[in-house]
Amino acid sequence: MKNPLLVIAAAAVCLATASGPALAQTTDSGTETPATANSRTVTEKAAAPKGGDDNWCAKCVKTYIKNNKNEIKETLGVKDGKDGIAGPAGPAGPAGPAGPAGPAGPAGAKGVAKESVIVTNEIDVPANTASQGKAFCPAGTTVTGGGAFISDGSLSAQHSVYRNNPTDDAKGWNAAARSTIDNKMTIYAVCQSLS
Repeated sequence: MKNPLLVIAAAAVCLATASGPALAQTTDSGTETPATANSRTVTEKAAAPKGGDDNWCAKCVKTYIKNNKNEIKETLGVKDGKDGIAGPAGPAGPAGPAGPAGPAGPAGAKGVAKESVIVTNEIDVPANTASQGKAFCPAGTTVTGGGAFISDGSLSAQHSVYRNNPTDDAKGWNAAARSTIDNKMTIYAVCQSLS
C-alpha cells in the first residue's frame, strides 16, 4: 500500500514543477545539456500519456486524494469535529393555497317522523267583553303552531282575535278576542312529541 504522505509529497513536487521552465534543451548531437532537477522533472512530465493534457499530474493527485481521503486523514491524524449545536428554528413560511373542494358526502339516514297532536279549547266571549284563553299541549310534547277563531260568523256582529301566539313556556297556545255579541272562540295548539 502506498504511503499517503509520500504520495502527497510527490504531488507537491509534481504540481510545483508543472509551472517551471520549458523542457530541457538538447545539443546538436542529441545529448542533454546540464539541467536542473526542475527541468528534468518537466522532461519526465513530457512523457505523460499522449493527448496533450498538460494537467495530467494534477488530475492523478486529485483522483488519488479523492479515492483515499479516509486513509490520508487517518495517516495525518485528522479527525472529524463534533457536530455543532442545532441552530434556531427559522420563521414560519407563508400559508399555502387552498386545496380543492372535497367530494360530496353520502346522504344522511332518513329521520324518524314525530307524531303531532292538535289540542283545542273553546271559551265563551260575552258581548262587548274581552276574553282570553289557552290550549295546552299534553305532557311530553311541545307546541309547534296554533291559532284561534270566532265561532259565529254573523255579518251583523263585529269581532276580532287580537292576540294569537304560543305561550311563553312553549307548552300551549294563547289567544284573546272581542265581539259585539255573545260568541265563542276556539283556540287550538299543534303539539309534537319531544322524543
